[in-house]
Amino acid sequence: MRDSDRLEAFLRTGLAAGHPPEELAAALRAAGWSEGQIKAGLAEWHVEPGLPPVPRAGSGRAAGLALLDGLGFLALVALCWQLVQLGFQLAEHATPGLSSDWPLATQMGWPIAVLVVMTPVFAVLHLRRDASGWLRRWLAAASGFMAGTALLGSAVAVVHALLSGDLTARFALKAAVVVVVSLLALLVYRRELDAGMARADVGARGLIGLALAMVVAGIWVSGGPAAGRAERRDQQRWADLDAIALQAMCLVKEGVAVPPVIATETCPDLPNLADRQTGMPYRIALVRPGILRVCAEMESEAMASRSSLAGPGCRDVALLDESRTGPGLMPPDGGILAPDHALGVIPRP
Repeated sequence: MRDSDRLEAFLRTGLAAGHPPEELAAALRAAGWSEGQIKAGLAEWHVEPGLPPVPRAGSGRAAGLALLDGLGFLALVALCWQLVQLGFQLAEHATPGLSSDWPLATQMGWPIAVLVVMTPVFAVLHLRRDASGWLRRWLAAASGFMAGTALLGSAVAVVHALLSGDLTARFALKAAVVVVVSLLALLVYRRELDAGMARADVGARGLIGLALAMVVAGIWVSGGPAAGRAERRDQQRWADLDAIALQAMCLVKEGVAVPPVIATETCPDLPNLADRQTGMPYRIALVRPGILRVCAEMESEAMASRSSLAGPGCRDVALLDESRTGPGLMPPDGGILAPDHALGVIPRP
């Protein structure tokens, strides 16, 4: 028999025998039932003197509570996932080592957006007073299983990193993020997992506080909306430099001297040669024979650092190796004898 059926049978029998609801609630409380379960069970009955307990018409209310419980579990999963993602990115920023080439505002924008939307939803759904029911108990078991799995996986990863010599400060910080989020997720449903424990909202309040702290840290580290707009403009500048590099290679293959970068019948696609925001022309120059350098003034430090050995905001383009072509030996375009590596772009690291 389900707990809800046992509770309903007890309350029906007790109320029919004339026991006041307060007396029945005290007995249930002493037996380990939670306040939410007791209130929800008593709310199903209407007591009139001289009449047996009358069941309330509450099927719609039960369905509504089940819907809220399901949405609350979805909010919990989304919150925990994005907390881990944002925590990993903050850990990479706070510790030395190689980081992703993606700019911070681009990396952190999505986790911050999810947390800003889902945190108040999570708070409303998990701090409500009528949080009880059979579905919530099943969701408690599911969340406990996932949180326990994450904790075990983190322990295995830490031991493996320790044995292999890869236990760096960054790795330890990321593992700590997983452990903290998993423990808080486990405590969200601790009332359902252990009916004898009080104050079931400790885990929920902890996750809400952690989410707010990480959102503030993420906005501070990434620079907020202004930094995001600057990074998008810098991404457009990098795209222009890529287009200039392709056009230069096309011109050299045709036999046209570069610079300047122009449009011809064979290479008709003339890229933007000036910054679309400021109107300043991009810097295009031969730094040594066969190497063309194209540069732009970047706004964000993160995007400016995405460069090769050419320097911030610059990239080098390897043109045709003139030492491999001699008069009468090879046509200007290299022909079928052109080596595969004679033409290419030096990639950014």
